[in-house]
Amino acid sequence: MNKCLISSFRNAKMQLLCKWKRGLNGAIFFILIITFIPGTLYIWRRLPQRNGHFRLINHLQPDHLPVPPSSHLVDLRNFTFPLLSDICDYQDVYLLTLVHSTPTHVKERKAIRSTWGAVNQVSGRSIRTVFLAGKSLSPKIQHQLQIESSIYKDIVQGNFIDSYANLTYKNVMGLKWALTYCNSSRFILKVDEDAYVDILQFVKFMLTVYGDNAMRVLMCHVFPEGTPALRQGKWTVPVVEYPYSRYPRYCAGLAYVLSFDVIRDLVIASERVPFFWIDDVYVTGLLAEVVSLRHLSMNFRITLDAMPLKRWLKEDSLHQC
Repeated sequence: MNKCLISSFRNAKMQLLCKWKRGLNGAIFFILIITFIPGTLYIWRRLPQRNGHFRLINHLQPDHLPVPPSSHLVDLRNFTFPLLSDICDYQDVYLLTLVHSTPTHVKERKAIRSTWGAVNQVSGRSIRTVFLAGKSLSPKIQHQLQIESSIYKDIVQGNFIDSYANLTYKNVMGLKWALTYCNSSRFILKVDEDAYVDILQFVKFMLTVYGDNAMRVLMCHVFPEGTPALRQGKWTVPVVEYPYSRYPRYCAGLAYVLSFDVIRDLVIASERVPFFWIDDVYVTGLLAEVVSLRHLSMNFRITLDAMPLKRWLKEDSLHQC
Protein backbone atom coordinates (compact mmCIF):
# COMPACT_ATOMS: atom_id res chain seq x y z
CA MET A 1 0.00 0.00 0.00
CA ASN A 2 1.36 3.38 -1.01
CA LYS A 3 1.53 5.59 2.07
CA CYS A 4 2.61 9.18 2.68
CA LEU A 5 5.68 9.10 4.90
CA ILE A 6 5.78 12.56 6.36
CA SER A 7 7.62 14.03 9.29
CA SER A 8 5.75 14.50 12.54
CA PHE A 9 5.83 18.28 12.26
CA ARG A 10 3.94 18.15 8.96
CA ASN A 11 0.37 18.07 10.23
CA ALA A 12 -2.98 17.44 8.56
CA LYS A 13 -2.39 20.23 6.05
CA MET A 14 0.61 18.41 4.60
CA GLN A 15 -1.20 15.10 4.56
CA LEU A 16 -3.93 16.68 2.43
CA LEU A 17 -1.38 18.00 -0.05
CA CYS A 18 0.36 14.63 -0.18
CA LYS A 19 -2.90 12.87 -0.91
CA TRP A 20 -3.85 15.47 -3.54
CA LYS A 21 -0.51 14.97 -5.31
CA ARG A 22 -0.92 11.19 -5.23
CA GLY A 23 -4.48 11.46 -6.54
CA LEU A 24 -3.16 13.24 -9.63
CA ASN A 25 -0.61 10.47 -10.24
CA GLY A 26 2.20 12.65 -8.99
CA ALA A 27 1.51 15.49 -11.42
CA ILE A 28 2.22 18.95 -10.06
CA PHE A 29 0.48 21.68 -12.02
CA PHE A 30 1.69 25.20 -12.65
CA ILE A 31 -0.62 26.55 -10.00
CA LEU A 32 -0.48 25.86 -6.30
CA ILE A 33 -1.54 27.62 -3.14
CA ILE A 34 0.64 26.40 -0.32
CA THR A 35 1.49 27.71 3.12
CA PHE A 36 5.18 27.82 3.97
CA ILE A 37 5.06 30.30 6.84
CA PRO A 38 1.93 30.85 8.98
CA GLY A 39 -0.12 33.70 7.56
CA THR A 40 1.74 33.74 4.24
CA LEU A 41 0.32 32.31 1.02
CA TYR A 42 2.68 31.43 -1.80
CA ILE A 43 1.12 31.30 -5.24
CA TRP A 44 2.90 30.40 -8.46
CA ARG A 45 1.71 31.09 -11.94
CA ARG A 46 3.46 31.90 -15.19
CA LEU A 47 2.11 35.35 -15.92
CA PRO A 48 3.63 38.38 -17.66
CA GLN A 49 4.47 41.61 -15.88
CA ARG A 50 2.54 44.59 -17.23
CA ASN A 51 1.95 48.27 -16.54
CA GLY A 52 0.23 51.36 -17.95
CA HIS A 53 -2.92 53.46 -17.52
CA PHE A 54 -6.64 52.98 -18.03
CA ARG A 55 -9.98 54.74 -17.91
CA LEU A 56 -13.32 52.98 -18.34
CA ILE A 57 -17.05 53.68 -18.41
CA ASN A 58 -19.79 55.11 -16.24
CA HIS A 59 -20.27 53.68 -12.77
CA LEU A 60 -23.44 51.89 -11.72
CA GLN A 61 -25.45 52.13 -8.53
CA PRO A 62 -26.57 48.49 -8.13
CA ASP A 63 -28.68 49.24 -5.05
CA HIS A 64 -31.23 50.88 -7.35
CA LEU A 65 -31.23 48.13 -9.98
CA PRO A 66 -33.01 44.74 -10.03
CA VAL A 67 -31.23 41.39 -10.13
CA PRO A 68 -31.33 39.95 -13.69
CA PRO A 69 -33.99 37.29 -14.40
CA SER A 70 -32.98 33.66 -13.85
CA SER A 71 -32.86 33.09 -17.62
CA HIS A 72 -30.27 35.85 -18.11
CA LEU A 73 -26.52 35.26 -17.93
CA VAL A 74 -24.44 38.19 -19.20
CA ASP A 75 -25.70 38.39 -22.82
CA LEU A 76 -27.46 35.01 -22.85
CA ARG A 77 -31.25 35.07 -22.60
CA ASN A 78 -32.02 31.35 -22.49
CA PHE A 79 -29.80 30.34 -19.59
CA THR A 80 -30.63 27.34 -17.41
CA PHE A 81 -28.87 25.07 -14.90
CA PRO A 82 -28.86 21.49 -16.30
CA LEU A 83 -27.20 20.45 -13.05
CA LEU A 84 -27.70 22.09 -9.67
CA SER A 85 -26.19 21.54 -6.23
CA ASP A 86 -27.95 21.98 -2.91
CA ILE A 87 -24.72 21.57 -0.98
CA CYS A 88 -25.35 24.69 1.11
CA ASP A 89 -28.79 23.43 2.17
CA TYR A 90 -29.72 26.78 3.74
CA GLN A 91 -26.84 26.53 6.19
CA ASP A 92 -24.73 29.42 7.43
CA VAL A 93 -21.59 29.00 5.30
CA TYR A 94 -18.45 30.93 6.16
CA LEU A 95 -16.50 30.13 2.98
CA LEU A 96 -17.96 28.93 -0.30
CA THR A 97 -15.32 27.79 -2.78
CA LEU A 98 -16.23 27.90 -6.47
CA VAL A 99 -13.89 25.63 -8.41
CA HIS A 100 -13.73 26.21 -12.17
CA SER A 101 -13.79 22.73 -13.66
CA THR A 102 -14.15 20.97 -17.02
CA PRO A 103 -16.59 18.10 -17.66
CA THR A 104 -13.83 15.64 -18.61
CA HIS A 105 -11.61 16.41 -15.60
CA VAL A 106 -12.91 13.69 -13.30
CA LYS A 107 -9.48 13.01 -11.82
CA GLU A 108 -8.99 16.63 -10.75
CA ARG A 109 -12.39 16.79 -9.05
CA LYS A 110 -11.75 13.48 -7.30
CA ALA A 111 -8.39 14.72 -6.01
CA ILE A 112 -9.98 17.87 -4.58
CA ARG A 113 -12.91 16.00 -3.03
CA SER A 114 -10.55 13.63 -1.23
CA THR A 115 -8.22 16.36 0.07
CA TRP A 116 -8.76 20.05 0.73
CA GLY A 117 -12.30 20.00 -0.70
CA ALA A 118 -13.28 17.42 1.92
CA VAL A 119 -12.73 19.92 4.72
CA ASN A 120 -16.19 21.17 5.69
CA GLN A 121 -15.41 22.93 8.95
CA VAL A 122 -12.52 25.02 10.28
CA SER A 123 -12.54 26.76 13.67
CA GLY A 124 -16.26 26.08 13.96
CA ARG A 125 -17.06 27.69 10.59
CA SER A 126 -18.76 25.80 7.77
CA ILE A 127 -16.90 25.36 4.48
CA ARG A 128 -18.48 24.24 1.21
CA THR A 129 -16.96 23.48 -2.19
CA VAL A 130 -18.71 23.21 -5.56
CA PHE A 131 -17.46 22.63 -9.09
CA LEU A 132 -18.58 24.84 -11.98
CA ALA A 133 -18.83 23.49 -15.52
CA GLY A 134 -20.47 24.07 -18.86
CA LYS A 135 -22.05 21.43 -21.08
CA SER A 136 -20.07 18.87 -23.01
CA LEU A 137 -20.63 18.29 -26.73
CA SER A 138 -20.28 14.57 -26.03
CA PRO A 139 -23.51 12.88 -24.85
CA LYS A 140 -21.38 10.20 -23.16
CA ILE A 141 -19.38 12.72 -21.11
CA GLN A 142 -22.54 14.65 -20.27
CA HIS A 143 -24.15 11.46 -19.00
CA GLN A 144 -21.09 10.63 -16.91
CA LEU A 145 -21.16 14.12 -15.40
CA GLN A 146 -24.83 13.69 -14.52
CA ILE A 147 -24.01 10.44 -12.71
CA GLU A 148 -21.12 12.11 -10.89
CA SER A 149 -23.41 14.96 -9.89
CA SER A 150 -26.04 12.56 -8.53
CA ILE A 151 -23.39 10.89 -6.36
CA TYR A 152 -21.56 13.91 -4.96
CA LYS A 153 -24.17 16.66 -5.39
CA ASP A 154 -21.45 19.29 -5.74
CA ILE A 155 -21.57 20.18 -9.46
CA VAL A 156 -23.21 23.29 -10.87
CA GLN A 157 -23.56 23.27 -14.65
CA GLY A 158 -24.76 25.88 -17.12
CA ASN A 159 -26.32 25.19 -20.52
CA PHE A 160 -23.49 26.90 -22.44
CA ILE A 161 -20.71 24.85 -24.06
CA ASP A 162 -17.71 24.37 -21.79
CA SER A 163 -14.83 26.09 -23.57
CA TYR A 164 -12.07 28.58 -22.89
CA ALA A 165 -14.02 31.25 -24.75
CA ASN A 166 -16.96 30.72 -22.36
CA LEU A 167 -15.07 31.09 -19.07
CA THR A 168 -16.84 34.38 -18.40
CA TYR A 169 -20.20 32.61 -18.49
CA LYS A 170 -18.85 30.01 -16.06
CA ASN A 171 -17.52 32.69 -13.73
CA VAL A 172 -20.70 34.76 -13.59
CA MET A 173 -22.80 31.58 -13.40
CA GLY A 174 -21.02 30.69 -10.17
CA LEU A 175 -21.86 34.09 -8.69
CA LYS A 176 -25.44 33.81 -9.89
CA TRP A 177 -25.82 30.35 -8.35
CA ALA A 178 -24.31 31.50 -5.04
CA LEU A 179 -26.66 34.49 -4.93
CA THR A 180 -29.70 32.21 -5.20
CA TYR A 181 -28.70 28.86 -3.72
CA CYS A 182 -26.01 29.70 -1.17
CA ASN A 183 -26.98 33.17 -0.01
CA SER A 184 -25.97 32.55 3.59
CA SER A 185 -22.28 32.58 2.64
CA ARG A 186 -19.90 35.12 4.15
CA PHE A 187 -17.06 34.81 1.62
CA ILE A 188 -16.59 33.39 -1.86
CA LEU A 189 -13.27 31.90 -2.98
CA LYS A 190 -12.93 31.46 -6.73
CA VAL A 191 -10.18 28.99 -7.62
CA ASP A 192 -9.02 26.98 -10.61
CA GLU A 193 -9.22 23.19 -10.48
CA ASP A 194 -5.46 22.78 -10.93
CA ALA A 195 -4.80 24.56 -7.66
CA TYR A 196 -4.18 23.22 -4.20
CA VAL A 197 -5.63 25.35 -1.41
CA ASP A 198 -4.33 25.16 2.12
CA ILE A 199 -7.88 25.54 3.34
CA LEU A 200 -7.04 25.21 7.03
CA GLN A 201 -4.54 28.05 6.99
CA PHE A 202 -6.64 30.11 4.59
CA VAL A 203 -9.76 30.13 6.77
CA LYS A 204 -7.69 31.01 9.83
CA PHE A 205 -6.13 33.84 7.84
CA MET A 206 -9.58 35.14 6.87
CA LEU A 207 -10.80 34.95 10.47
CA THR A 208 -7.75 36.87 11.66
CA VAL A 209 -8.08 39.60 9.03
CA TYR A 210 -11.87 39.91 8.66
CA GLY A 211 -13.53 37.91 11.41
CA ASP A 212 -17.05 36.69 10.66
CA ASN A 213 -18.24 39.71 8.69
CA ALA A 214 -16.73 42.02 6.12
CA MET A 215 -18.03 44.39 3.47
CA ARG A 216 -16.83 45.27 -0.03
CA VAL A 217 -13.97 42.76 -0.16
CA LEU A 218 -12.14 41.80 -3.35
CA MET A 219 -8.78 40.38 -2.30
CA CYS A 220 -6.25 38.96 -4.75
CA HIS A 221 -2.96 39.32 -6.54
CA VAL A 222 -3.63 42.58 -8.39
CA PHE A 223 -2.44 43.48 -11.85
CA PRO A 224 -2.13 47.27 -12.07
CA GLU A 225 -4.36 49.59 -14.03
CA GLY A 226 -3.01 49.96 -17.54
CA THR A 227 -2.26 46.36 -18.48
CA PRO A 228 -2.22 46.46 -22.30
CA ALA A 229 -4.74 44.49 -24.33
CA LEU A 230 -2.58 42.32 -26.58
CA ARG A 231 -3.32 42.67 -30.28
CA GLN A 232 -1.14 39.81 -31.52
CA GLY A 233 0.11 36.42 -30.38
CA LYS A 234 -1.65 33.59 -28.53
CA TRP A 235 -3.69 35.92 -26.32
CA THR A 236 -4.82 38.25 -29.11
CA VAL A 237 -7.82 40.42 -28.23
CA PRO A 238 -9.33 42.02 -31.36
CA VAL A 239 -10.50 45.63 -31.10
CA VAL A 240 -14.03 44.52 -31.97
CA GLU A 241 -14.05 42.39 -28.79
CA TYR A 242 -12.38 44.96 -26.55
CA PRO A 243 -12.23 48.54 -27.90
CA TYR A 244 -9.95 49.89 -25.15
CA SER A 245 -6.18 49.67 -25.42
CA ARG A 246 -5.65 48.84 -21.75
CA TYR A 247 -7.36 47.03 -18.89
CA PRO A 248 -8.42 48.36 -15.50
CA ARG A 249 -6.95 46.86 -12.33
CA TYR A 250 -7.88 43.18 -12.18
CA CYS A 251 -7.07 39.99 -10.31
CA ALA A 252 -4.87 37.10 -11.33
CA GLY A 253 -7.31 34.32 -12.08
CA LEU A 254 -5.63 31.67 -9.96
CA ALA A 255 -7.68 32.58 -6.91
CA TYR A 256 -9.45 35.55 -5.41
CA VAL A 257 -11.78 36.24 -2.50
CA LEU A 258 -15.06 38.15 -2.49
CA SER A 259 -17.26 39.09 0.42
CA PHE A 260 -20.80 37.94 -0.28
CA ASP A 261 -22.28 41.45 -0.24
CA VAL A 262 -20.58 42.31 -3.56
CA ILE A 263 -21.96 39.27 -5.43
CA ARG A 264 -25.28 40.95 -6.14
CA ASP A 265 -23.55 44.05 -7.46
CA LEU A 266 -21.37 42.04 -9.84
CA VAL A 267 -24.28 39.97 -11.16
CA ILE A 268 -26.31 43.13 -11.81
CA ALA A 269 -23.35 44.77 -13.54
CA SER A 270 -22.89 41.70 -15.79
CA GLU A 271 -26.29 42.49 -17.31
CA ARG A 272 -25.05 45.90 -18.43
CA VAL A 273 -21.35 45.51 -19.24
CA PRO A 274 -20.74 43.93 -22.68
CA PHE A 275 -19.46 40.35 -22.69
CA PHE A 276 -15.68 39.88 -22.73
CA TRP A 277 -14.22 36.38 -22.86
CA ILE A 278 -11.25 36.88 -20.50
CA ASP A 279 -13.16 36.23 -17.30
CA ASP A 280 -10.56 37.57 -14.85
CA VAL A 281 -10.55 40.92 -16.62
CA TYR A 282 -14.31 40.93 -17.06
CA VAL A 283 -15.37 40.06 -13.51
CA THR A 284 -12.57 41.49 -11.34
CA GLY A 285 -11.68 44.30 -13.73
CA LEU A 286 -14.60 45.64 -15.76
CA LEU A 287 -17.45 44.67 -13.43
CA ALA A 288 -15.50 45.66 -10.32
CA GLU A 289 -14.72 49.01 -11.92
CA VAL A 290 -18.32 49.91 -12.71
CA VAL A 291 -19.57 49.02 -9.21
CA SER A 292 -16.68 50.94 -7.58
CA LEU A 293 -15.20 47.85 -5.92
CA ARG A 294 -11.65 48.41 -4.70
CA HIS A 295 -9.04 45.68 -4.98
CA LEU A 296 -7.27 44.63 -1.80
CA SER A 297 -3.80 43.59 -2.86
CA MET A 298 -2.20 40.41 -1.58
CA ASN A 299 0.82 40.87 -3.83
CA PHE A 300 3.13 41.20 -0.86
CA ARG A 301 2.00 37.76 0.37
CA ILE A 302 2.37 36.06 -3.00
CA THR A 303 5.36 34.98 -5.03
CA LEU A 304 5.33 34.21 -8.73
CA ASP A 305 8.78 32.66 -8.40
CA ALA A 306 8.64 28.93 -9.04
CA MET A 307 11.91 28.04 -7.35
CA PRO A 308 10.69 27.93 -3.71
CA LEU A 309 7.91 25.59 -4.76
CA LYS A 310 10.22 23.35 -6.76
CA ARG A 311 12.66 23.03 -3.88
CA TRP A 312 9.89 22.29 -1.40
CA LEU A 313 8.15 19.75 -3.63
CA LYS A 314 11.43 17.85 -4.05
CA GLU A 315 11.71 17.18 -0.34
CA ASP A 316 11.83 13.50 0.56
CA SER A 317 8.57 13.61 2.49
CA LEU A 318 6.60 14.45 -0.65
CA HIS A 319 8.60 12.16 -2.94
CA GLN A 320 7.48 9.25 -0.79
CA CYS A 321 3.79 9.96 -1.33
